[in-house]
Formats: sequence, C-alpha cells, structure tokens
Amino acid sequence: MVEGDNYSPQNYQGISQMPQLTSKKSGKIIWIIFGVLVILAIAIGVILLNPFSNKISSSDLSFGINVDLKENAKINFETNEEKHKITIDSINVDSVDIIIRSEIIIANLNIGETKKFDLNGDRVYDLSIELKDITDGKANLFIQEINETICTEDWNCTGWGNCVDSEQTRACVDSNDCGVEDKPDEEQSCVEDGEDVPMSELENKRAEVLEKARSVLPEEMLLDFEAMINEATMEELIELEESIDDYVSAVEEFAFVACGEDMDCFISEVCNLANVTSSFSVNIIGWVQTQSNYLEMRGMENDKCLYYSRLDSVSGEYDVATRQTFLDQEMTEEEIDIQEQGINVALEDAIGYATLCKYPIADLTQNLNYLKEGTFSGSTEDFETYECVEE
Repeated sequence: MVEGDNYSPQNYQGISQMPQLTSKKSGKIIWIIFGVLVILAIAIGVILLNPFSNKISSSDLSFGINVDLKENAKINFETNEEKHKITIDSINVDSVDIIIRSEIIIANLNIGETKKFDLNGDRVYDLSIELKDITDGKANLFIQEINETICTEDWNCTGWGNCVDSEQTRACVDSNDCGVEDKPDEEQSCVEDGEDVPMSELENKRAEVLEKARSVLPEEMLLDFEAMINEATMEELIELEESIDDYVSAVEEFAFVACGEDMDCFISEVCNLANVTSSFSVNIIGWVQTQSNYLEMRGMENDKCLYYSRLDSVSGEYDVATRQTFLDQEMTEEEIDIQEQGINVALEDAIGYATLCKYPIADLTQNLNYLKEGTFSGSTEDFETYECVEE
C-alpha cells in the first residue's frame, strides 16, 4: 500500500503486545511508558513517511514569515480551510519560478518583486509572496496571508467620433478606477467620407476571442488572458485563440471519472482517469483511528498505473476496553486524554502528505481491495518498490 495511507502505531516494532503488569503502581508506570512509546512511534513514522514535509503554521502565515527554499523544495500551508503547497520549480540568477497548488498557479518572481495570488478563483487575493533575495542557491521568500478584493475593470467608452484625417477617437473610463493602464483602444483608422465606420476587424477579433475565453477558461486564468487579448495584434489573437482551443481539448481528454466515495467505482476504473474519497476507521491494538484519503488514478506510464494518494484527515482515540485498562492501572481520565491528544498532534503533522506511485495493474487492484476492506498494510519498502515520490 502507498505510504501516507496509514499513519498508525501498527507498523512499529516494540509495541506489538501489552507489557505484563506486576502491581498497580508498576503497571501504571508501564502503561504511561507504553503511551509515550506510541506517541514517539507515530512521530517517527510521520517523519519516515513524510521526509520532505514542511508546513507553515496559521499564525506564521497570518503575520508573514521568511523562508529559505532550495530548488524543488516544497512548503505546505492552509488558508480559508483549504490546503495548498508552494514548490520552487527553478532558481535563476535573479529570479525564481514557483508553482502553487492545489489549483495550479505558475509564477515568476524577480528579486524585490511581490506578487499576489487568488488561490480559489473568488476574486479575492489570498496570498502575497515576495522574493527578497537568492543566496547560496536558496530563494528567500516572504509569504503572508492576505484578504484583498481584486479590482474588476469596468470600462465605459463613448462612441467613435467623426472621421478626421483618416482617424477616429473615443474616450474610455474605468468606472471602478482600478488603475490599470491597459485600456481599450481610443483611436482607430477610418475612411475619409465623413461617415462613421463599424468596429475595425481587429476589434471584432478581440471581441470574438474574449467571448470564447470567458466561456471556457477558469477565473484564475481569465484575468491574464483578458490583459493579453486587449493588447494583442491580429497574429497574436489567432495564437491566443488556438491556445484556448488547446486548453479545451486537454480538459476534455483528461476528464476524470468522479467516483465520490464509491470504491467499487474507483477499482473498476483501475489505471483510467478517476478519483475517489476513501474514508474508514480501523482498530489498531486498542487505538481506533479514522482517516480520509483523496485518491486519483492518472493513467499509465511504461505499463504501470500512476496512483496518487493524499491524506486529508486523520484522528483517533482509545477504545472503551483500552481506556478501562488504563483506569484499572490507576491512570486518571485526564492522563488518558493527554496521551490521546499527543498521538493526535503527531497524526495532524501528516495531514496533506501526498505521494505519486507507479503500480503494476495487479498490485494496485489488490491493494485497493485491501483498502476497501480495511485489511491494508504498508511499509517503507513500498515506497521504493513502487517508485513513489512526494507530490
């Protein structure tokens, strides 16, 4: 099974059976030690299973934080109850290329430059990133959560004036005063017969491409396209239109089968494009763990299935019998609760961890059935066997 699907104390040696108790006092000490070992085991497991994970806390993100990241490094954060990740795609002499997920946003930052990002397409900037410097092959970024409404231009233009010296003019004003200098054309050529001429061929093409862009492109892409369309020459408009058509074709080609929470649907689509949310609970030596994973199949590569797995939530508690055993050894309810909290804190560090692995069809089908039945298991060997990489 893919690493990241099971964060529990089950896979660690030394905790496979309960210690023998010789007295209530010594028994209580042993049970406390047992609980501490469980916490340590899970913490070690999280490190082993998630060696590259790096997460910005909510408080640091709110106040802003400086981070030094090398090429291909990743850092996780959460804003508006949504999980995201920043990846340093490449570091250049005086700039860096970054990728922000979950919705993919690609940006280039020059030293000293700050850019703002709308992460969910709601026309509100959620994140600000400044490239302060590049030192020793590392990008020093200042990252901060923000909440700024994106100004939407609303251009109002007068009609075209009379044709004078083969030119017509008009005035355009942005009623929202966004401060954008890329206003619509205010001059065009015309025939000198004293009559107004219809919109130029270029303006017609711009309107046509703009209408197509607005009908198919997501909000996060539309702003950039609108700016390019308003400045484009006829040749550039044709290229932009072709790129929009390519985007539509790619979306249609790579449409995923959405299985919701139906694992049978997901298994039936093995190695085809599909996704599912897998939620389950399992009792592991008295620890009842509940977790939810987002799973994707991304087609095939070299006769192997590309299988993506992300841990979206995980938590647990001791079952009634285990709590009673602790109480019989004179542990208090408060001590048991603190022990539970410690384990859950360790588990929270793994939330958002994702892997992409390459499975033979038979192995993936078998492991998905194990996952469906709750009889799965995982080990560090799986990570190498199935060529898993952290996403």
